[in-house]
Amino acid sequence: MIRHSGAHKFCPNCKAIVETRVLANGYKQVRYQGGYAKQCKIICAKDRRGTGGCGHTWNSYEIPDELLGDILEIPQVDEETSTERRRRRGHG
Repeated sequence: MIRHSGAHKFCPNCKAIVETRVLANGYKQVRYQGGYAKQCKIICAKDRRGTGGCGHTWNSYEIPDELLGDILEIPQVDEETSTERRRRRGHG
């Protein structure tokens, strides 16, 4: 049987990076600076029942980079240089 694990995130209660799950009823869209962000309710647990972790829940947000403006500086990637680096590393 294959065990599906959750993501690993920092739990504010445990003060450590632990295995987490997203609660199914915790998804929703919220307004953020003229657009929408996705809110997810996270639980510190190895399963959705909250076992195998402390059971603490918190919200996490996915915000499109267009809405962040100058807060986030995204480096421009030179495609030719990037391809050459992958070749030297044996990945392309």
